[in-house]
Amino acid sequence: MSDLWSRIERILPQVERPSRYIDREWGARDPEGSCDYSVVLAYPDAYEIGMANQAIGILYGALNSMDGVSAERCY
Repeated sequence: MSDLWSRIERILPQVERPSRYIDREWGARDPEGSCDYSVVLAYPDAYEIGMANQAIGILYGALNSMDGVSAERCY
């Protein structure tokens, strides 16, 4: 991963919205070990539009608060 980061870090200032492309958003939770259920909440629009949707945020928080469940978002 550090090899990839060193290659893309220098071009990120030229990208309009780099958070769309760097794989993780700030504050994203890494699943601890294995989980019983993995969930992906997919929103069919750009990152900024999907993040503004309160329903996605509520579902994401509720799912990640459950034991054995790991939720991620995809835009």
